[in-house]
Amino acid sequence: SGTSLELGSNGDTITIPSGATITNSGTATGFGESNTPYFLAYTASSTQSISNDTWTTVATSNALLNDGSDFNTSTYKFTPQVAGKYFLFAAASWNGDGGSNSQYTIKKNNTESVTTQRILRVYSDSNARGGNINAFFEANGSSDYFTFQVYQSSGGAKNLLGTNGGENNYFGGFLVAT
Repeated sequence: SGTSLELGSNGDTITIPSGATITNSGTATGFGESNTPYFLAYTASSTQSISNDTWTTVATSNALLNDGSDFNTSTYKFTPQVAGKYFLFAAASWNGDGGSNSQYTIKKNNTESVTTQRILRVYSDSNARGGNINAFFEANGSSDYFTFQVYQSSGGAKNLLGTNGGENNYFGGFLVAT
């Protein structure tokens, strides 16, 4: 009991031939991706005013998770320092009617591109409404950054709901593959 077995030496490659099966009855470590960096941020308890006919970055100033410290709680930008493919997600809720045309987007380097999704919601009542968005993006691991933005065209400014722990307005993501 307690005996360890080592296959190969530092720098060796161990090849498992096609058709072979590896069975693990213990603990496997060192396999797969770590999915870091990752983050999850949400807005403050106060409302955020969104001007009419203007794309506005959602002020997700409270970081619940921020592995790698790649999310900036002052600029609301996620600038991952690991190159790879990322899954990003976000949601926002309006304090009442968000206007006849409310939209939600995650922008890369403040630009919409073919990989940027935009979701349109059309409402005509005075109940609190919202929307969410998610998409895959590629980042260069140094200067590419991502922001969550909303838009409304009600004819005047509208407020996003304040949040209490992140349930109304949030922005998050994680590394999928390098």
